Amino acid sequence: QRLRDVSVSQNKVADVMLKRDAVDDALTLFQASLATSEQILQTYGDSEQRLRDVSVSQDRVADVMLKRDAVDDALALFQASLATCEQILQTYGDSEQRLRDVFISYVKLAFCFSENKPKQCALLCEALRYNEKRLLNYPQYAAQTITEHEQLLQISEPFLQALNDETVNHQFNSFQQNLARFKQNRGI
Repeated sequence: QRLRDVSVSQNKVADVMLKRDAVDDALTLFQASLATSEQILQTYGDSEQRLRDVSVSQDRVADVMLKRDAVDDALALFQASLATCEQILQTYGDSEQRLRDVFISYVKLAFCFSENKPKQCALLCEALRYNEKRLLNYPQYAAQTITEHEQLLQISEPFLQALNDETVNHQFNSFQQNLARFKQNRGI
């Protein structure tokens, strides 16, 4: 637990550094937090929390890498984070948080593919599929899930227009229709 407290503290200080535009200092702390989380995982073995801590740390380092335009480094970390989130989901089963973590991982990964619209749209579709599963299986979180779903659909629209692919457009229209039906059935 003490090592985890160190990792959490490193993340909190790094967040403050980012707010002060001390990107290099923040990156160093996020990387240290990732190393600490990986050390905990290696020393004590797999658990949902330990795996999630590694995934969150990978995301935080990748977010900063993306700010520094180190897209390849960010991409590798986002892919590792997604793999960890999917491992958690497969090992421990569905939960709203686990599905949300996979959803977020797909979204973050998609934005690394701004030069590859077909790949980007495929990743966004995967994100929306996981979000739909959240809506259906965890309606008590519907307000947050609907907001995230609508935001992603809105953000995705320019990518779709640029891609101009009938199949992808059909998929996104289905996501919009499914969301509208869900809202109508719930009286939202």
